[in-house]
Amino acid sequence: MGRPSTSTRSSTATSAVAARPAFDHDGTLSPSVALVGNEVAGDSHLAATATGGSAAATALVAVLLHVLVEGRPIEQAIAAPRLHHGGMPDFVLHEPQVAPAALDTLRARGHELVMSPALGRVNGFYCVEGVMDAEQGCAVAGDPRGWGLSTLVQ
Repeated sequence: MGRPSTSTRSSTATSAVAARPAFDHDGTLSPSVALVGNEVAGDSHLAATATGGSAAATALVAVLLHVLVEGRPIEQAIAAPRLHHGGMPDFVLHEPQVAPAALDTLRARGHELVMSPALGRVNGFYCVEGVMDAEQGCAVAGDPRGWGLSTLVQ
């Protein structure tokens, strides 16, 4: 097998890839799952799962960074607009809600941008103090891009 072509793709091919529904399977393993806990204390702080083909892992990592590094509420982290670059073909998929300034920065760096209606679907829960010590409570969030199937049972 030869190396993939690096020639310019037609806008029709680009549009066809971007127009695929986020839940199309493209050969990647889905769903992606993350669990964050404290093994010593025996508690869980965060669990999340993502589906949506190759964009699932990217969506899941973005949510984890928003919650664990930036300190955003999980509902806000899951609802945040997403970007995805799968390597080949060489373009960045973005949701319509991504800030124009962010898109301008990517364009200025030479990235080809393609809009996609949705990139991955993530559902999860987050307990700041862990499930066993949930005095502050836990938050559960379903992705607004999906069917809202998550709920909190106490």
